[in-house]
Amino acid sequence: MENLIIGRCQDFAIEVADFDQREGRVRFWANNSEIGDLKVNDELETCAYALKGLIDNKEDLFNDAFVSKTEAEIFQYCLLLDTNSSNRTEKDYERFRRVQHMSPFLGEQFDSIARVIYFKNGYYHILWFYNNDYTSNLNFMDNFKVEKIRAEDFEIACESFIDLVFYQ
Repeated sequence: MENLIIGRCQDFAIEVADFDQREGRVRFWANNSEIGDLKVNDELETCAYALKGLIDNKEDLFNDAFVSKTEAEIFQYCLLLDTNSSNRTEKDYERFRRVQHMSPFLGEQFDSIARVIYFKNGYYHILWFYNNDYTSNLNFMDNFKVEKIRAEDFEIACESFIDLVFYQ
């Protein structure tokens, strides 16, 4: 069976491979860039629920602390990369709790991708990098990427994917 592409790769699309009722492998496409590697077979419901949550709560996908920050600074802020992991305080963890919904669990197929998704001025911004090196020496900003996607393109692809997962 050919891979199913939901949406337009040049805007935003969700690619599904080995679709079998509720399981398959998924990767995203944004601005003709692949996000994911289609390596892990997983339940698709996890990804569908997470995407539905992003769409339903898009107005909560912004934090006033982002106003004067660059994309890289927002990424570091949300994932606490601007703090030393051995010296984090309760204030750091409270900050993380306020923004953790911007880094949703999309299923095991995206475990190797660090990501932050926020919404501003009619666009979803996906800040991400592919992390296949789990050593402590990793420079988190190596290969950092930003994808800016029109809300309409993101939501149409996501809603079609959700329909496929829950209603096919």
